[in-house]
Amino acid sequence: MSHDDDFQDAPRQRAGDADRQQAIEALTRAWREGRITRDEFQERSPQALGAVYLDELDDLLSDLGGLTASPAPQAVEPGVVSYQSPVPAGDLIIQDSWQSEPDEPALPAVYAPEGTKGSALSVGVMSGVDRAGEWTVAPTHVSIAVMGGTSIDLREAIFTSDTTIVTCFAIMGGTDVIVPPEMDVEVNGIGFMGGFGWEKPRYVKATRPAPEGNPRVIINGLGFWGAVNIVRLERGEEYDGQST
Repeated sequence: MSHDDDFQDAPRQRAGDADRQQAIEALTRAWREGRITRDEFQERSPQALGAVYLDELDDLLSDLGGLTASPAPQAVEPGVVSYQSPVPAGDLIIQDSWQSEPDEPALPAVYAPEGTKGSALSVGVMSGVDRAGEWTVAPTHVSIAVMGGTSIDLREAIFTSDTTIVTCFAIMGGTDVIVPPEMDVEVNGIGFMGGFGWEKPRYVKATRPAPEGNPRVIINGLGFWGAVNIVRLERGEEYDGQST
C-alpha cells in the first residue's frame, strides 16, 4: 500500500469552535483588506459557522492561504499517519525590535479644550471603520463590529477626560484597539465563543512610565464569535492585524 493510500484513509478531523472563529476572523480580515467582496464574505461566513470538519474550513479559505491552525498530516512510518499542530504563536521567540530604549521619555497626552464632547461611537456593520491619527475621543467610546471590523487607535488621540472607557462589541467581526507603550490600560472584556484581550502577553504592561496627568483607559465589552485584540505599538508603527 502506498503512502498516498495512507493519507486518503486517514479520518477527517472535526473542527472546533476555535477553528470556526479563526476562519471568521480570516474572512473578516480578507474583506477589510479588499481581497474578497462583501457578497463573498456574506456567502462564506455562514458556511464557516456551520462547518463540521477542518477540510471544509480549508476549502473556504483555500484562496486566502487556508486555515493556519488546521493540523497537517505527517507520515511517521509506513502505514501510520499522525497529525501535528503548528507551534503555538506563544512558543515562538519574538524580537521586540520596535520597542524604544528604556530611557526614552514618553510623550504627554493631548487634551481637548474643556467642554469638547469628542467621538463616542464607532460602528462597523458589514463594513470597516478606522479611528486613527489626531481624533478626539469622548470619555466613553463604544465600538460595535458586526460581521465587520473597527480599529480604535489611541496613540495620537486627543482626550477629553483623564479616564476613558472604551466598550467594544465584536460579533462575528473584529476590533483592534491600539495603545502607545506608556498608556495605563485596564482590560475587563469577555470572550464568548470568541476572544477578548491583549494580543500578546508582553503587551499587558507599559514599557515606559506615563507622564503625570496622562489618561487611564479602561477597555471592556464582549467578543462573540469574534475578537477584540489590544496591542501596544510605537507611534507611527503600522499594524496589519498580525503584530510581531
